[in-house]
Amino acid sequence: MYTTQRLARSVSGSTVAVALMLAGLANPDPALALAWDTATNDGCGGASPEPACVAANTYGNTRVYKDSSAGSTTLTASAWSNTVGSGNTQIENAYLGHYSGGGLGVTNRDRQIGTCSAGEDCGENDSPEHAVDNSDRYDSVLLEFGSSIMLQTVTLGWVSGDADFSVLYSNAASPGLNGLTYGTLADWTLLGNFGGSASPTPYARTLNNSTTFASRWLIVAYNPAFGSSCAPTDQCGTGTKDYFKIGGVAGILPPPRDQKVPEPGTLALLGLGLAGLATVRRRK
Repeated sequence: MYTTQRLARSVSGSTVAVALMLAGLANPDPALALAWDTATNDGCGGASPEPACVAANTYGNTRVYKDSSAGSTTLTASAWSNTVGSGNTQIENAYLGHYSGGGLGVTNRDRQIGTCSAGEDCGENDSPEHAVDNSDRYDSVLLEFGSSIMLQTVTLGWVSGDADFSVLYSNAASPGLNGLTYGTLADWTLLGNFGGSASPTPYARTLNNSTTFASRWLIVAYNPAFGSSCAPTDQCGTGTKDYFKIGGVAGILPPPRDQKVPEPGTLALLGLGLAGLATVRRRK
């Protein structure tokens, strides 16, 4: 009887061990989730107001952020807008501004200087057009991460009117933007168009992304060049202009190499093993 009881305890312990193994494989380490705060941090080495290292309206400037954990996955952000070429269709870099509490906004090169002249983006210097907007031009913010991440949430720290946006991603070594149009971004893939919200702010928009990892992500004020399909379906393309500032983003790093997500066959074998242990226990 002693031997039978000892075997039963052994089988029971093995059953629990296999069950824990299955649970661990099915649920990757939650510590891999990270966030980057662009609302309270200006991305220039200190808290707002921004220090002198970022000159006002310096086109092509970048801002750098550390993640919410160990700070090992950096985010470099820059601004872009379609301000050159015939009909202002081609993209070039812009100024990425920081607005305390609201986050990142874009001032493009077509901004009005003095009295608005033909070809200028009238009102670009004033609120709400120093946000990421699609009034006259389509502003975008490029997010370049130190490693591949699964972008899951975009937080809008400030909104005026509406806040619809498009999200694209790229794993190309040097994805192009400069001189291209939003309709010819060969190195980029559309994740989707997303309906924002005017209130409340900050507003965290979940992207429903559970499979896509990339090191570069592009957030564009909603652009019909990327199609009319939108989630939720009733919130994009209503005719209302979109103005928002990016207050933060969050995502997940890939699991470590020694913690790969199991293939279906692996899970099936482990399940059979668990069932076999249970059968042995019943016989004894």
